[in-house]
Amino acid sequence: MQQGDKVTPIEVNAEDNLQSKSLRLFVEANEGLHGIRLSMSPFREQSWMTNYPLYAAEALSL
Repeated sequence: MQQGDKVTPIEVNAEDNLQSKSLRLFVEANEGLHGIRLSMSPFREQSWMTNYPLYAAEALSL
């Protein structure tokens, strides 16, 4: 997602496999980015990515 000059990489995942290899590689290759993943898992914040549960998608204001 892009708003002006700000890019936010987003991954939506409704499966049990939550490795997010592509998202992680993209974030690590582009300094200053922080990824967002929407999945069946609960909220979890990591240094490179924040996971939001799918049911919270409409509440995100990116």
